[in-house]
Parts: sequence; structure tokens; C-alpha cells
Amino acid sequence: MKNLFLSSAGLQLAVICAHFFLISISCSHASSVRHVSMDEMLQHCQFVFEGEVLVIESIETSPKRIHTHVTFEIKDIIKGEYSSNIITLRFLGGTVGNRTMAISDIEISATRRTWYLFC
Repeated sequence: MKNLFLSSAGLQLAVICAHFFLISISCSHASSVRHVSMDEMLQHCQFVFEGEVLVIESIETSPKRIHTHVTFEIKDIIKGEYSSNIITLRFLGGTVGNRTMAISDIEISATRRTWYLFC
């Protein structure tokens, strides 16, 4: 299994960008995110895929920080290349025991949902 770590019923569409992509297109304020079109996302992202969530695991990475590792089975690569059909992405936020760290506009969904991810 090859892992890739990057800085939300039916078919669920989730647009998730790498930390550096968000910095390059957002306003200078830390709490502002500029909405972008699908064409702009495709132009700026190096890797775009359709994937199904297989495993969700939240881990306390420091006393004040929780990260969630989400493992996807890649169903279709829309742009870019990846040598495995399994990928694990790391997101800030999650729940460990009775502690929850929530990030607005990011919802890690249940397994067996299909997502489109832009990295």
C-alpha cells in the first residue's frame, strides 16, 4: 500500500485541495478561501481522481492537534499519474475519544462513499 500525505445519499462530490494550492489561490487572510471553478481546479491541480473511501482513522498527533487519515481506492484517474490503486490522504481534524477538532467546510464522510479529489 502506497501512502500520499497532503497540507466534504449516493454520489458525493468533495473538492479537496492540497495546502499549497489553497495558499496560492486564496486571499491573504488565513480564514478566507476563494471559490474556484471546476476548470480552474483542473488547470492548477496535478492529480485528480475518483475514489471510494475504504478506511477513516483519526490520530492525536500532538496535545492540541488531531489528524484524520483517509484511505481511498482509486476508481478512475482524471488527471495525473499514480502507481497504486490505494492512496491515503491526511486531513487536519477528527475525533479521538471524547476530543474533537473540527475544521469548517471539511467533513470526513463514512466509508464506501465516492469522492472526486483534486490534489
